[in-house]
Amino acid sequence: MGLPTKRTTGKMDVGAIRWLIYGPPGIGKTTLASGFRKSLLLATEKGYKSHKVFARDVTAWNDSSDKDHSFVHLIKLLVKGDHDYQTVVIDIADKLFDLCSIYVCDKLGIEHESEAEWGKGWAGVKKEFENEIYKLFATELGVIFISHTKTDEITTDFINIKKQVPTLSNQARKILLPLVDTIGYMRYRRKKISKGNFEEQFVITFKPSEDIEAKDRTGMLPPNLVLDVIPDDRKSPELVAKYAQKNYEKIAKYYK
Repeated sequence: MGLPTKRTTGKMDVGAIRWLIYGPPGIGKTTLASGFRKSLLLATEKGYKSHKVFARDVTAWNDSSDKDHSFVHLIKLLVKGDHDYQTVVIDIADKLFDLCSIYVCDKLGIEHESEAEWGKGWAGVKKEFENEIYKLFATELGVIFISHTKTDEITTDFINIKKQVPTLSNQARKILLPLVDTIGYMRYRRKKISKGNFEEQFVITFKPSEDIEAKDRTGMLPPNLVLDVIPDDRKSPELVAKYAQKNYEKIAKYYK
C-alpha cells in the first residue's frame, strides 16, 4: 500500500468515541447510553428493565458452556462484523472486570489475584481484560463503559478534598481511564438564577476539577451539558427512548 499521501481530516464522529459515563444508581446513565446510534447493551446487572433496547446479559467472562452470556464470545461476534450495531454499552464495567478476575483466578487455581507469586495474578487479569477490550477498540464501534459513583477523600498538605470518582477498582481504573476519550459525570446540581433563587439542573460534567473526575480528550464538549429530565409521572418505555434520543442529540451536535 505504501506510505500515506494524504492527511487525516481531523473530524470526529461521536459514534466512534470511547466513553466512560458514571453517576449515582438510577440517575439515567443507561438511558443516555441507549440513545446512541444502534446500541447493544451488554449488561452485567439488570438496569435496563424500563428500556426498549437490544440487550444481552453477561454472566461470565469466558464460558464455553454458555456462550450466549459469555463476554469473550460476544466480543468475537461483534468483531466479526455480521451485525448492524454501531455502539456497544458495557453496563456496568465494574462487574465486567470482576468477571474477568474470577476467570483468571480460576485458571491459576487461586481465589484472589494477590495469591499468585511475583504479581502474576494481577498481571494475568490486566492482560486478559486488555486483550478483549483492545479487540473491541480495533473495530469502528463506539464503546460506552458505565460505572457508579463514590466519594474519595484526598489529603493534601493543606486540606482534605472530597472527590467524585467512578466506583471502578484501582486495577480497572488503571486500565480504563487512560483508554477512554471522554469521562462524563452525571448529576443534579443547583444553579443560581437570581438572588435567592435557584433551579435544579440535570447535567453531565466533562471538565475535570479537584472534586470531580472527568475528561474530554476531544476538546469538543462544554464543561457542563444540561440534559432533559424525563417527567416522573410518565416514564413509559417509549418516553424513556424519546428522551434518550433527545439527550444523545444534545451531545452529538458538538461533533457536527
